[in-house]
Amino acid sequence: MPSVPTFQDGIALHQRGDLNGARAVYQAVLEAEPAHFDALHLLGVLSLQTGDAARAVELIGRALAAHAPRPEHADANVNLGHALKALGRVEDALNAYERATQLNPRHADAHYSRANLLRTRGDHTGARLGFETALGLRPKDAQAAFGLGLTLAELGDADGAITAFETAQAGGMVTAELDEHLALILGRAGRAEDAIAKFTALIAARPHDAAAYNNRAVLRAGLRRDKEAFEDFARAIALKPGFAAAWRSRGVARRVAGDLDGAIADFSQAAALDPHSVKTLYTLATTLAEQSRGEEASAAFARAFAADPEYPFLLGTWLHVRMMLCDWRDFAADAAKLEQMITRGQKAIPAFALPALSDDLALQKRCAETWTADRVGSLPAAVLPAVKVGAKIRVGYVSADFRMHPVAQLAAGMFEQHDRSRFETFAVSLGPDTGDAMRKRLEGAFDRFIDARAMSDAEVVAAARSLNLDIAVDLTGYTGGSRPGIFAGRAAPVQASYLGFPATMGTGFTDYLIADPVLIPEAARAHYSEKIVYLPSFQVNDRMREIEDGAFTRESLGLPPQGFVFACLNNPFKITPEVFARWMRILSRVPGSVLFLVAGDTAHANLKRAAQDAGVDPRRVIVGKKAPNAEYWARLRAAGLFLDTAPFNAHSTASDALWAGLPLLTCPGRAYAARVAASLLTALEIPELIAPTWDDYEARAIFLATNPGQLAVLRDKLARNRLTTRLFDTQRFTRTLEAAYQEMARRAHTGQPPDHIFIDRP
Repeated sequence: MPSVPTFQDGIALHQRGDLNGARAVYQAVLEAEPAHFDALHLLGVLSLQTGDAARAVELIGRALAAHAPRPEHADANVNLGHALKALGRVEDALNAYERATQLNPRHADAHYSRANLLRTRGDHTGARLGFETALGLRPKDAQAAFGLGLTLAELGDADGAITAFETAQAGGMVTAELDEHLALILGRAGRAEDAIAKFTALIAARPHDAAAYNNRAVLRAGLRRDKEAFEDFARAIALKPGFAAAWRSRGVARRVAGDLDGAIADFSQAAALDPHSVKTLYTLATTLAEQSRGEEASAAFARAFAADPEYPFLLGTWLHVRMMLCDWRDFAADAAKLEQMITRGQKAIPAFALPALSDDLALQKRCAETWTADRVGSLPAAVLPAVKVGAKIRVGYVSADFRMHPVAQLAAGMFEQHDRSRFETFAVSLGPDTGDAMRKRLEGAFDRFIDARAMSDAEVVAAARSLNLDIAVDLTGYTGGSRPGIFAGRAAPVQASYLGFPATMGTGFTDYLIADPVLIPEAARAHYSEKIVYLPSFQVNDRMREIEDGAFTRESLGLPPQGFVFACLNNPFKITPEVFARWMRILSRVPGSVLFLVAGDTAHANLKRAAQDAGVDPRRVIVGKKAPNAEYWARLRAAGLFLDTAPFNAHSTASDALWAGLPLLTCPGRAYAARVAASLLTALEIPELIAPTWDDYEARAIFLATNPGQLAVLRDKLARNRLTTRLFDTQRFTRTLEAAYQEMARRAHTGQPPDHIFIDRP
């Protein structure tokens, strides 16, 4: 007579994989004892194994409900959690796992399962604690170590993630997924060569893995190994033509290499393949903006904003592009929203764009700090290079603009006039070799000119340190082509920001900001992360630049034969609705006057429309395009008064106007960018053109335009002071700056920390 199967027989069948046999035994046990805990539990497990999660929840729930909680019931709670998770009931699953840990605090699977679910829903802090607890109970648990590695990577702890992934490998996990995550995190930790080696091994094992080629390409591009990088990108795209991320990554590499047209083509293809990728649309838009394709850029920003209005820096960058187009729709509302976002520490607007919107010093500093953290991350403080006292002070000028560019046009004479008996100068060029006349001039202006375009940040830092620089001067800041990672890595014992970026860098690695008392009054210092080097006048100017002559008439410049000409040849992004409204009031009070501006076609149309809305004949707003130097100087000479912008003043354009003999009227604000013109006029000793309020600005503009005798007096004073005061005395400025360099170097050589420096005379 056959024996009756027992519960233990059911377990044996279950363990051998005979699920039907095990089910029959468990059901037979339950017929005899309906509340049998283990039969209900294991029948529930069997149901989950066969895909019936709902039945599993019912059976395991009955088991737990029928019996008082006991430590040995932790397994059932874990399995209930698995079933609930399969049904998408995340909160209930988490509660089940939590009950399991309460019943048995040493239940590693319960801690692991809960942590894994917390990670998938974004609670990385809770997940980390759970994975660490599981590993404490089971130190060789590869799955828990892998989960911890993924979590630490999300939390930005690259070194911890690497250790966790290596623990998973030591625990016996051998998967391509683990290798890929380890390679990626090695790259994020700055161990690019180790990461490349990992991806190379992955490619050897999986030669058709497009993602591995793309990831290796990104790393190689970051090291500026462009030939190898572009070969990898091409292979990734050939293997997987629809691989949007590879197209986007190659676009980024092309953009860094200076191939903006190629970058736009790649970003456009990536956007076509993945039209909902905000990252792709944002990068496409910013690159179009760099190419001055403002309308296309704004359209791409609009698509990105529709997909994700909270995407980092999107709203602020889009508003900046719209300002280039003089498209002021929603201007006030967007500016107010950006201010709130910056105050909350959100990634609202790039640091280079804010000075055109606000001269709030606290806001600018907060924005710069947020931008810095995003650009260079939370890096540990770089070790200072050794201070080596030499016979000469060695100064390295780092710039993306050693070409025909406003920064170079201002500073070229200074580079040439450095006292070579006391200073040795180096150029570290991060921008393109344009081959223009300015580039050729600058290549001969330094003791050594280094083309660092193809070098990674780390390689530039190493090169700078090999030169034993005393001082590294950042001439670019956060403007186009910036490489703050070079200064984060400490290229020199002393690092200073000068000329290129008109605001605080918001960093702990920029020691000094070179300025003057007008630019940064004492009360404003607290809002700058740098110590201030106070020169008598901050802006260098090249007295050697010649004003090109051309046979231009007012008519050939698009100006009427009669009537007063107000001019503002600033980049149109500096024109705000408030300033434009004041200009329209000035035109209304000066009969027959016109306003001459420079802008593209879209901005031109928008400015004409704004004039019409203000009740001014739009024909009185004359908008020209950028012109060759001869015509540029002719425009300045044809005007009667330059009207400055705010909160971002004319900078190099202001000195151009003054050098050409054109009086410039300004109203200083609170921040650096809003006080440049006042600084220049102070250096020229013409305070009459610095209006204390905007109402006074309007009144003075109207008075000068309607009183030609008074304007002539100012023109004569400008003509006299141009070559006798500080502003255009290149040699005097150079000696003054050298005195500042000597004090900066002296402090470093004697072990003193940076402090405010005051240079009264050379």
